[in-house]
Amino acid sequence: MTALLALFGFTSIEGTLWNLAAYAAFISIIVGVLHERLRNILITTGAAVLACYSAFFLKDAVFATLQTLITVSGVLQLCHTG
Repeated sequence: MTALLALFGFTSIEGTLWNLAAYAAFISIIVGVLHERLRNILITTGAAVLACYSAFFLKDAVFATLQTLITVSGVLQLCHTG
């Protein structure tokens, strides 16, 4: 069981919290793709969480920049549609 948890990145408290947030963000994005009415909110929220995850935990500037662009695009879309 320990090896399985380590495979998914659950090795420390900080890593566990960040990985849970990232998994929740991925689920939010998947549900957002399938749910027409809440699509913009769910995808934007998921992208914002992944931007924080990639910037602070992974320290991956390229992935963080991509997720930030998706977040900004989603916020602009939400502001435009009201």
